[in-house]
Amino acid sequence: MKKFIVIAAVILLTVSAAGFAQQQYDKNASVALMQANRTELGALGGAVTAGNFDEAAMRLARMASNMSLLLPLNPPKGTKAEWDANTKAFLTAAYNGIAACVAKDAAKLQAAVVEVRAQQAACHGKFR
Repeated sequence: MKKFIVIAAVILLTVSAAGFAQQQYDKNASVALMQANRTELGALGGAVTAGNFDEAAMRLARMASNMSLLLPLNPPKGTKAEWDANTKAFLTAAYNGIAACVAKDAAKLQAAVVEVRAQQAACHGKFR
């Protein structure tokens, strides 16, 4: 499991670094990634409730990967600085959740999921 987390983190950082050049907002791609995250978030809730740390880590890693793909985009509204701050806060919450999964700490995982949901709501409030 720890090997999976390290590999996932390396992949996410590589994807993030490769895409740091600002790109135009692609509504279709963004909507597809957000819909995928909504599906992952729904499944994440079930994994947390069941105490399935491996599945929860996988769901959080997928969501973080999707958000990393959105980071280099210019937002449809609001500022790029706000976009970056919200996206990075989402990523931090997801990474904290993955770390909680590795530690098998249900309370920290639940706190991370609450923060992921809060960052999702903040992003949608500003940029949707």
